[in-house]
Amino acid sequence: TNYQEVPVVTTISPPEKYKNVFFSKPANGQVSQILKGIGWKQSEDPVQASILWYQKKQYIPWKKLSKWHRPNHLIIERELGHKGKLLDHLLNYEKDMKVKLPFLPTSFRTWLQGDREDFIQTSNTLSNETWIVKIPHKDGGKGISMAPPNSPKLASIKEQLMPDKYDNSDAKEDELIIQRYVKDIMLYEGHKFDLRIYWAILSINPLIVVYRDGTLRVSLGSYNTKNFTDLKVHLTNAVMQKKSEFYKQNKEKTRVTFPEFQTYLNTKKHQYKEITDSPFDHIKCQVKSA
Repeated sequence: TNYQEVPVVTTISPPEKYKNVFFSKPANGQVSQILKGIGWKQSEDPVQASILWYQKKQYIPWKKLSKWHRPNHLIIERELGHKGKLLDHLLNYEKDMKVKLPFLPTSFRTWLQGDREDFIQTSNTLSNETWIVKIPHKDGGKGISMAPPNSPKLASIKEQLMPDKYDNSDAKEDELIIQRYVKDIMLYEGHKFDLRIYWAILSINPLIVVYRDGTLRVSLGSYNTKNFTDLKVHLTNAVMQKKSEFYKQNKEKTRVTFPEFQTYLNTKKHQYKEITDSPFDHIKCQVKSA
């Protein structure tokens, strides 16, 4: 694929009679109430509506839809939502464009023989590295484990990837992703966090993207690279944090707004003075670049 040749995307308007008509499954969800509240009409037939909202994308009748229909899912969204497919695309992009993506850590796909061999060699060479192991088709923190140096987990993974063991191993059944665990990270009050930001691509050519500031998803446990048994420390997704016995009384601490983040970073400016005088603006620039 030549990633520099981007097709022009034009907008096709729906028929006038369907312009302010929507279909929702489930029929009485929050989105349905909002659309009706602003004057939209609800249809019982998805083909006779311009906006389609489905809680479960497998129910969308793709073959019946026209180019003017606007469903809330993409027919090929699994190419991004599936960890294995996303990694394939990122690594293929690096290879085709002859670049190294700075945000992508060293990664191996156990369904490829070359990657299995490379991981065994790399993990032996980088004996002090911690690895994070993922089952590509799972989400919500399910199927993720940590493999620190000299751990039984790391030894087990390496054994499963040996040529004489792989065919009958869990690694073959699950088709694992193994990645170098990034430890040197920015923390919020001593806790690991990620940025949850949504954006909309309005046009490819010209490129028009709109977004709003998002939130920080913060782990409840203090960040600790000496202990990899408690995944709630190292995974920041909400499903994992809800497993904590302290979640109910500390639920509000798992979400931090951007203004709160800015206030916090302003108190830590001295830590980042060699990089920037304004750490919050620096991060905002990186968000826009991404």
